[in-house]
Amino acid sequence: MDNPNATRPSTLGSPLPHHIGDLSWYVVLGVALYLACHRVIPTLELSPRLAWFVAAAPLFAAMFPIAWGIVASERRALAARGLPVEALRVRLRLTGLGPEERRWLWRGLALAGVGMVAVYGGSHGLAALTGADLGIEPAPSFMNAAPLTGTGWWVMAAWPPFFFLNIVGEELLWRGALLPRHESVFGRRAWLVNAIGWLLFHAAFGLGLCLMVAPMIVAQAWVCQRSRSTTVGIALHALINGLGFIAGTLVAM
Repeated sequence: MDNPNATRPSTLGSPLPHHIGDLSWYVVLGVALYLACHRVIPTLELSPRLAWFVAAAPLFAAMFPIAWGIVASERRALAARGLPVEALRVRLRLTGLGPEERRWLWRGLALAGVGMVAVYGGSHGLAALTGADLGIEPAPSFMNAAPLTGTGWWVMAAWPPFFFLNIVGEELLWRGALLPRHESVFGRRAWLVNAIGWLLFHAAFGLGLCLMVAPMIVAQAWVCQRSRSTTVGIALHALINGLGFIAGTLVAM
């Protein structure tokens, strides 16, 4: 039987170049996200959902050339040292979504789902018992908007392209470009470095939301390293974010 991982790079102990700049992307783009949420959105005279799309879309769009720049620089460095350069699809771990990948997808979805329900339910139970409110909510405060009514529904037409930029841009950068480079330094614990960095990126949303999404962030990084598939990350991220956004919109109706 063919090995489903035969065409995937195993970067544990590989010569992929890695430097502090790789980790700085979490901080730099986290600051950009903070500015989008707390400086740009308040100035836009738009509905909260549309303001989020307009403010954050350039950030997520920028992740595509950033990911490409990281990989292109890496490919030049490897070629200069006479080392083999993988095909771009292989390097970014853009696999199919076969039976093995689907198994990892469901594992990640189960881990993330159980963890997020536990955090949400536990925090509200704690609040009921002790009055301690951790501020845990399933969406950023600026997304707690009034229902869409009348012509406001056209805003939903802007969601699919934004959704693509958000999900694919993040996954190509965090899991496709950076995670394999982390593996060359941190080995089997690279998923933890990736998860901490990604959580730091979300700090702009506040402590409550960071606690809420932490199980998803950890599950996502873990399954992507174990499966060595960015495609699994794209599918998992899309399912959680997509279902969450749709559910939030329907609840607000």
